[in-house]
Amino acid sequence: PPRREDFDAWAELAADEDQRIMKSYDAVLAVAPKYANRTSYVIAPDGHILYEYTSLDPDQHVANTLDALRTWSRRAK
Repeated sequence: PPRREDFDAWAELAADEDQRIMKSYDAVLAVAPKYANRTSYVIAPDGHILYEYTSLDPDQHVANTLDALRTWSRRAK
């Protein structure tokens, strides 16, 4: 599996107890607005959203976001 040191950048996860983040990224779950949709983002150091993936099924989130991070890392070199 990929390791943190495989990439020039490192990932962060965020908790959103007050729903501020989900609202600012328009990630509110339509059928249950007090919850966030399952959305993964890859955000560049400059704040640009490089990749967004939304699915309630968690199976592809990690693989897809790691692929996006690898692609960005190759292009950034």
